[in-house]
Amino acid sequence: MEITKVRPVTNDDFESIAIIHKASYGKDHLTSFFPINLLKVYYKSIWDKNSYAFIAINEAGVPVGFVIGGNNLDEPIKKFIRTHKLALALVLLKHPKFILQRIADRLKKASEQKHTSYAFQLLSIAVRQDMLSKCAVLLLGAFERQLRSNNIMQYGLSVRKTNIRAMQFYEKNDFKLEFETATLRCYYKNLK
Repeated sequence: MEITKVRPVTNDDFESIAIIHKASYGKDHLTSFFPINLLKVYYKSIWDKNSYAFIAINEAGVPVGFVIGGNNLDEPIKKFIRTHKLALALVLLKHPKFILQRIADRLKKASEQKHTSYAFQLLSIAVRQDMLSKCAVLLLGAFERQLRSNNIMQYGLSVRKTNIRAMQFYEKNDFKLEFETATLRCYYKNLK
């Protein structure tokens, strides 16, 4: 099926976003283990602070991909963590490898940068497997048009090094490497 439209996210889209996220993100992402309702709240809390979000719909009217980003994303993410400590603790207890990963991260050099230094960031882009390439390009285009319309001419993102397909996509779409750590690559893009 073809994509018929990419439109701004509305309050009614978060269930679809959560479902696409769960189907698209690998098991090396803690969020892939969030229950659907927790994922809905996670993305909604980011969207409430930043309305840089789009959803792709196929010709049957079914959401098949989304992109979300914005300015100073640490603030809504930290608020989400504070507000949902118990739910997050339960996810961590069920998947203790993430606790060990967090401890290992803390033991690494404290000075090692972990996220892009750009204030505007693309946080998440996810697309159903059967819609990958074209849909991701359309979503990225909508995101960048909104940035340009608000005179934001550069942004960054981070991606796990295990996500080879995403790194190839970003490099093919004119992202430049900002820096990398043992586990992440951070990219930036200057818009024209």
